[in-house]
Amino acid sequence: MNINRSFINALSFDGAEKTYFDHCLKGFGVRVRKDSASYIVMYRYGKQKKLTIAKTSKITPTQARDEAKQVLALVVQGKDPQNDRIEKRKALTVAELADAFYEKRKIRIKANTRTDYENHIRNHIKPSIGKMIVKEVLRGDIQRLYDDLLSGAYVKERFKREGHKFIATANNCLCVLSGMFEYAIDNGLTEHNPCHRVKKLPNNKREIFLGENGFKRLGDAL
Repeated sequence: MNINRSFINALSFDGAEKTYFDHCLKGFGVRVRKDSASYIVMYRYGKQKKLTIAKTSKITPTQARDEAKQVLALVVQGKDPQNDRIEKRKALTVAELADAFYEKRKIRIKANTRTDYENHIRNHIKPSIGKMIVKEVLRGDIQRLYDDLLSGAYVKERFKREGHKFIATANNCLCVLSGMFEYAIDNGLTEHNPCHRVKKLPNNKREIFLGENGFKRLGDAL
């Protein structure tokens, strides 16, 4: 059988748990239970193992198939995908690094600077790359975030001006990020700083970061 959208839509629970395997990709299948159905992949790593990919309601058969191929590719490389997933769950995320860095840093900086750090971490860093594993962040990830900040991706539409680049905001956020990764290196959490050699623009004008209260006061003044 071919596990595709039509097959998934036709699935139903008939009173007993069943697993259906794809004829094209060995090990890729769907497990049907009373309350849900999930994509799985079976593989051998010393012994037969089963890895759940996701519920059928969360991703498409094509996405699940691609995920299964990645899992099986790890096995070919001599890795255990199950252990790899467990290690990733244990691994430090950027959001966790940001919190740890800020706790250490805040006692050494002024109140205004603390507010800037909080704003960048809460409004820019966590929403964009917060869920990424620290060791897996690349310079390209930081460059994309920097470019997004330049264009005002995290600024409300009513505060944007045509052609305006938020250079100071992008540069200041990059400084916070670089400090975070230097802290991670010093504490043995990663081996490199992906902020190095990010292409940035020079600060030509003084740009003030406004939080929600600042924007409200500006609106009232206008």
